[in-house]
Amino acid sequence: IKGKRLINIDTEEEGTFYYGCAGGVNANFDLPAKYIDTPKETGFYEIDISGLQGGHSGVQIHEKHANAHKLLGRILYHLTDYFSEKDTIFSIAEIKGGDAKNVITLKATVIVGINPAYKTNLENEVKNCLNTFKNEYAGSEPDMKITTKEVDKSFDKILSDETLEKLISALVLIPNDVLAQHT
Repeated sequence: IKGKRLINIDTEEEGTFYYGCAGGVNANFDLPAKYIDTPKETGFYEIDISGLQGGHSGVQIHEKHANAHKLLGRILYHLTDYFSEKDTIFSIAEIKGGDAKNVITLKATVIVGINPAYKTNLENEVKNCLNTFKNEYAGSEPDMKITTKEVDKSFDKILSDETLEKLISALVLIPNDVLAQHT
């Protein structure tokens, strides 16, 4: 089949046709990770994002559901800034999230390393982020949860500041949501 135009009539609803397309772009990139030895005075805390609606990127994208990866990037950006002002360690030991390329991610988890003296600060700042997100997504994410808990696990290595900055930049800057729409 040859052609200059694509007309997508697949709406996933029988008897309904679209004259457009919900498309996506896949981009693969490598982010070489550099690690540093974990300082002795480091505690590990899990930040878990859950309760989001999620959905298919072509079917629910217009419903303005929150993407757990994007929320996680914003939280990490905020926490990096916050803890740099305190002149204390903040980094990532482990990060997980996402199920498939064409979905709106509904959960993500990160384990961060901080000085245990700042545990309450971490919990409060994550709650502040949750409150901000609940206001932003009041109509589309009624069950959003972001929790923080101490983990009984230790890590010998954490991400270097340079790698942490690149990872957070990728999470925050990669495009998400409807980029253009013709109605």
